[in-house]
Amino acid sequence: EQFSDLPPEAPPRKHGRRRKTLEAQRDIEVESGFDPTTETVDTQARMDLYERVSTYYTNVESTRLNQGIGDVVDLGLEKGEEYLNKQLKKKYGVDMDEVERRYADEEKRKIEAATLQRQKVVEKTASKEDPLEKQLTQFYWKYDPSRLTRGIDDIIRFAHNKGMDILNQKLFKKYGATLDSMGADGEIEEPNLSSQTSNSFQNKQNSMGSFTNSSDSLGKLGASDLMGKVELPNYIRPYLMNFYAKYEPSKIRNGGVRTVYEWTERNGLPALNRQLKRKYNESLDEFISSVNNLRTELISFYTQTDKQRLIGGIDEILNWGIKNGRAALNRKLRDKYGYDLNNFEDNDLLQDTNEPDHTDVAF
Repeated sequence: EQFSDLPPEAPPRKHGRRRKTLEAQRDIEVESGFDPTTETVDTQARMDLYERVSTYYTNVESTRLNQGIGDVVDLGLEKGEEYLNKQLKKKYGVDMDEVERRYADEEKRKIEAATLQRQKVVEKTASKEDPLEKQLTQFYWKYDPSRLTRGIDDIIRFAHNKGMDILNQKLFKKYGATLDSMGADGEIEEPNLSSQTSNSFQNKQNSMGSFTNSSDSLGKLGASDLMGKVELPNYIRPYLMNFYAKYEPSKIRNGGVRTVYEWTERNGLPALNRQLKRKYNESLDEFISSVNNLRTELISFYTQTDKQRLIGGIDEILNWGIKNGRAALNRKLRDKYGYDLNNFEDNDLLQDTNEPDHTDVAF
């Protein structure tokens, strides 16, 4: 099944301002984790720079994200973005500003292409004589535009064979809406083009691929893509949140993680692992393994250096470490304890407080 980089805008939730505030705070904690030195979430400035650096590497050197980019982000905060841009351009021939300009141009082209596609769909729909075909075209344009590129004849046959009630049940199970909600002569509603295209340059196919490979695509499915969901283990959703906190933080804020989760419910974990591996060079299984390994190391570290920290739990610090990478985590631990994950078992080894500033950052 094709996986949209960003989902259509989610419908507004019916809850109070306080609940929205709490949910936003939880999202920030998941996206940031807790800095090991301050034991608080990152500043907004650091989170913003992290996202810029992440976007940069996604398009220039995507494999660099696997080891974590927190050390690069901290270098930028310490020495300034001008210095960071010079270092990046020296190695890759392009800086963050140039990448962002390319992204803006690509986004504009995608929006123009989507607008043209909409015009074609409107013209084609207006000429349809079959009311069911017209309704289905309107429905898929609103909820799943990519489905129209393959045609909907199989869905029409499904409706004729199984009946409209069954079709509507399947559509509701997958999209949360039915043909009845569209109306026989309802106008086609334009999808949220800005949300569908805002990561277009970030997800360039040459480096990251996309959730569209043939073995997992909707092209292999007919009306069966309306069928039920796979029951996923409870741990999948929180690990997905942590995964995207590392690789694409915007998905936490714009509902993208929910879209990935729902996609996985339809396609299964093996398909998810293939897509993530292709796009980010790390599958969810590999990510979970690295999280568990780091958790074991942190427990050993705090057992030796700060047992009190274990009482309150280390999940938030673990999240920060897995997102930012071992180099950034070790620097924070040295700043606070004089030790890091590589040497804490050597009781006589204290780090020199005059350690060179970021001389070991690998761009």
